[in-house]
Amino acid sequence: MNKLMRIMCVCALALACACTDYVSQLDEIEKQLEELERRTGAVSGSAAEKESWLDALQLLTGMADAAVDEADAEKIAILRGGYPAPVFKVEEGRLEYSVDGAVSFQDAGLLDTDAVRSFTQDDNNYYFELAAGGVVTLPKARPSDVEFPEKEVDTIDHSKCHIPTYVYKGVRLRHVNPAVFPLEVGLERYGAVVDAGIDIMMCDGGNVWDNDAYYDEIMVQLDLAEKVGLKIAVVVDCYLADADYPEGHPDRLRRMVELVKDHPALWGYQLYDEPSADLFKTIGSARQVISEIDPVHPCLLNLLANGCATFGPVGSYHTDTYDEYLERCMNEAHPDFLSFDAYPCRVFDVMEYEWYSTLEQIADRAKANGIDFWAFAATCRIKSGVGMLAAPSVATLRLQDYTDLAYGAQGLEYFTWAAQTGDFADWVVDVNGDINTTNPTFEYLQFVNREVQRRAFVFDGCDVKWAGHYHDVPRTCRAVDDSMIPGCIESVYTQDCFVMSLLENDGGDSEYFCIVSRTHLRPTSIRLRLKHPVQTVERDGSLKTYFPGDHDFTIDPGDILIIKTK
Repeated sequence: MNKLMRIMCVCALALACACTDYVSQLDEIEKQLEELERRTGAVSGSAAEKESWLDALQLLTGMADAAVDEADAEKIAILRGGYPAPVFKVEEGRLEYSVDGAVSFQDAGLLDTDAVRSFTQDDNNYYFELAAGGVVTLPKARPSDVEFPEKEVDTIDHSKCHIPTYVYKGVRLRHVNPAVFPLEVGLERYGAVVDAGIDIMMCDGGNVWDNDAYYDEIMVQLDLAEKVGLKIAVVVDCYLADADYPEGHPDRLRRMVELVKDHPALWGYQLYDEPSADLFKTIGSARQVISEIDPVHPCLLNLLANGCATFGPVGSYHTDTYDEYLERCMNEAHPDFLSFDAYPCRVFDVMEYEWYSTLEQIADRAKANGIDFWAFAATCRIKSGVGMLAAPSVATLRLQDYTDLAYGAQGLEYFTWAAQTGDFADWVVDVNGDINTTNPTFEYLQFVNREVQRRAFVFDGCDVKWAGHYHDVPRTCRAVDDSMIPGCIESVYTQDCFVMSLLENDGGDSEYFCIVSRTHLRPTSIRLRLKHPVQTVERDGSLKTYFPGDHDFTIDPGDILIIKTK
């Protein structure tokens, strides 16, 4: 069990021991912790580490006595990364969490006390009513670990190396309607997409196929995009899924492709988002129709992630396994490249193993078939339920982007730009189409995209020699052992968990060892003993030399350490 999991588990156990005699409870909690370690196969930490955990317990157990004062709340927020503790259970040798409306504590029989009687939240805080009495208020942390310069001149030469960026649900037509808004408003809103570092935007035309107004909407968006240097992905899934037209509307599809294929702002076509396997043949037929008319522009097909829904003939995938789902996609839909969406950064810092598993399987399948893959990151949050997404931050975007790139992704996608209905929040733009000034998501996205492009020479066109996990390997994923570490590094020491990969570029002349954080809530650290000089790729794209000896590196939340080994 890694250190973060131990701390989070101790926090949850501490809440459950809501009584006034805190000191007398510490030995019992420590026994429960040791039993939990034994049942999960984890190794006990050092005496110093245990002492620090017990110090945290003494603070946290005091929360049950009365309302938390401001000073304690700040300390608790620091200990927890600003988020409430998850509800744990032990399953198949690992800890998992759950959130069920009124939160209850479940831990495979180690503790049968309900720690939390009720759970509510608002835009700023989480509120826990404890079974033993009292209410704990925890702030919703918005990491502010980056100071944005007032003016930043983008001097990147995109003609050399560049990672394409794509945004789902872009500027809505109603936000640039020339009958309502002056042309300047449309240009400003499309220009903001480019300013955020986005190359390609999904064209949201309303999905009213075979309607002259729909085609007019597409052309308006293409014309605006051309003026600001933005590319458009035209959505064609409205021609594929309607039950009244199971053949895929080839005539309507041909009409649309003929209309847009020569427009300078056209990037390509978005075929479908998250199809089940029974749509692959129809999607493949539509791709063939498009390719016959327009063999130049690519087609984007975004797939379901592994484990996000149900398998079986009547399940979401319409296959028995995820491997079968991917195999049928390749054989029937014939995608130009693979794409998937899954969002791992949760408010509890619990990373979905399905995300890592899907990323690994997608990367392997793409490499085996000689095609690229792209992957999504979240630029919004989900406000409730088990799938509560963390609010977007520099750390969450870094973690998702750099992990995808370390596995060899050749395109970065973002969900979402425009405001969505339902349980979503913190989108880049608000319901009126303007930059959402109530949150800094735009600044985060712009900042991380610029940072990624300054390091694009590492990832653009790279060949992934291997990729996997160092410490606490998620189920079904590959482990990285010390024998895989490049020879210029004599030894690695860390108590944290990382994604690691080895990339080659420039025809094999350059080699990069990537180490990516697996948490967006706290810094991680690693010590490398170098046998030979190496260089790190800094955030501005420059190289910094390190000579033989021991070197300690602190990696910011969600960040990457890139070491140029040759």
